[in-house]
Order: sequence, then structure tokens, then C-alpha cells
Amino acid sequence: MNRQRTELIKEIYDSLKKGEIVRDDQIFSERELCEKFNVKRSVLREALISLETLGIIEIRERQGMFVGEGTSKGLDSGLDFLSGYSPMIIHNQSMEVRLMVEPKAAGLAALHRTERHCTALREELDFVDQLQSREDSEAKYSLDYQHNIIIHNIIVDAADNMVLTEIYKYLSTLSRNVFSVLGNGTLNFHPYALWPDTLHSEHREIIQAILGQDSAKAEEQMRIHLENSLERNKGMMEWKTSGSRFV
Repeated sequence: MNRQRTELIKEIYDSLKKGEIVRDDQIFSERELCEKFNVKRSVLREALISLETLGIIEIRERQGMFVGEGTSKGLDSGLDFLSGYSPMIIHNQSMEVRLMVEPKAAGLAALHRTERHCTALREELDFVDQLQSREDSEAKYSLDYQHNIIIHNIIVDAADNMVLTEIYKYLSTLSRNVFSVLGNGTLNFHPYALWPDTLHSEHREIIQAILGQDSAKAEEQMRIHLENSLERNKGMMEWKTSGSRFV
């Protein structure tokens, strides 16, 4: 993490504590924050992603930004973590942890899923099937990514394990934010723009196993999906960053 972004994170945090950038329990808009801190939107967004990862702020889709439950202690230790590693390293290591957690979650989901979960997973498959025929690529890939998150969240919820759910909340936020950094930064890395059909096919195999209550197959298909994703992403990012400062 460069010095400008680190300092900006601290400035935003200090302003939050003083109530300078909060209006009616909601944090100022990105435009207002850019004006206040005199920074480009790309720099601001990277700082906001880091603050969300640390729990300092909460970003709610279509609602805006709100103050989270993170503390200054968490901020300091979190900044040490985020500044000590590149986004690529955090991506690789978070995927390794997901490999420890999500295959078991898929296996449990096959055993404990309810009709509500089955309906939601079928609807997700149908939606993404329809999405593949759309021509507006940018919107399509954005929706693909959002529904990838939804599918994984439904599977973890279907596992019916409170501890697993709490662990996955952090993993999911970290993974989502790292992909945002990789996609919005110099790398411009968007997996769903590269492998939409492959990712959809892998999700279909996982979901079909869960719907069929085949715990062993659901666990194996999730493991295959995450291992393939890790290798695809690592290979593409290494290729994109050959000879750059990110290697």
C-alpha cells in the first residue's frame, strides 16, 4: 500500500471519529469525499475498500456507506497487514483459506439445504444462463461477478453452521475487496470477462450436487472449482504483471 493511500485511510478514519464526514448516520458520497480530501476517485476507492475490509466502514449496495464496528486498534494492525503484502499475495492466500473452508461448506449444504435454498440456487442458475446471451459485455460481467458472490453465499447459508457463516463473512469481504483492487487498478483483472462459461459450468456442477444431496460430490466439485480458479487467476495475473512492480 503506497504512502498516499495509507495516509488517506488514516485521515478518513479520523474524520469519521470526529463526525466530519457523516450525515444522518451515512458517510458522505464518493464525490464529496474526493473534494474534501483532494484526491482522485481511484485513490479514494482503494482507501474505502481497505476500510471496509478492516470493518471501519460498511458499504451497502444501492444504499451507500455507513460507519462499521472496526476500531483504531484494528485499523493499525490491519494497515500493517495490507501494506505488507501485494494484492496478488493476499488474493492467493485468501484463496488457499477458502479451499480449507468452502468445500466442506458445500458438503454440508448438500446435507442441510432446504427447499428455500434449492429454489434460490435454481434461480441463480437460470439467471446466469439468460445472462450469457446478453451482448452488453461490461454490464454482463459485472452481473456475473455479483451473482457469483450470491451463489457462494447461498451455499454457505445452506450449510447451516453459525461459526462457518461468521468465518465466511470475513473471507468473502476480503476476497471481494481484493478483486476490486485488482480490477480497478493497474492490472484491470476481471475473471468473468475471461472465463464466464467455465466459471458458470463449474458453479452448475456444484449446485447440481447440492440439489441432489450428494455431499461427497458437492465437496469435490467446490474443491475443483476453487483450485481451478486459483490456478487460472495466478497464471493470468503473473502474465499481466511480468516485468512490473507487482511481481
